Amino acid sequence: MPHDGTELEPEPSADDFGAAEESLARLRPLLGRGTPEYRDIRQALARFGARYGKDRSDLRNGVRLPKNSEEQAAADLFQGRMTEEQFREVVKADAERPVDIALLDVFCGACEAQLRAYGRMIQTIIEIATDQREPDAWRRREAEVGRHVEEMRKELPLR
Repeated sequence: MPHDGTELEPEPSADDFGAAEESLARLRPLLGRGTPEYRDIRQALARFGARYGKDRSDLRNGVRLPKNSEEQAAADLFQGRMTEEQFREVVKADAERPVDIALLDVFCGACEAQLRAYGRMIQTIIEIATDQREPDAWRRREAEVGRHVEEMRKELPLR
């Protein structure tokens, strides 16, 4: 979901900071851990991970390999191997290509992920609604339902 400045930024977790440190070790091995620059970059990478998720963060920071040409271009852009103009050209060419099996695989995989998130959301709601031991379970588990809804709201890729 695009950021419009109205929602609160999620705070980075220990996992986000761990991923940031792994990225720094891979991408900037000579940068001293105690320097202000290291702390600033670590914080920025962790915030990116908290905001956009582990998968996108791992791609951006070179922790995982790209799955397709657009992800390769995004990784190249993030890591300074490509200009924004070159990136736009790659994305445009990718968007204009005919539908192929790779595109269908990505799209169907995203639909399947949304369907799984829907199922998890329904299961969680049923568990909350039928919890006879803890009538206020919804208060404790409301965020869990929200996470499933966010998974369902992710934009379906058409690339």
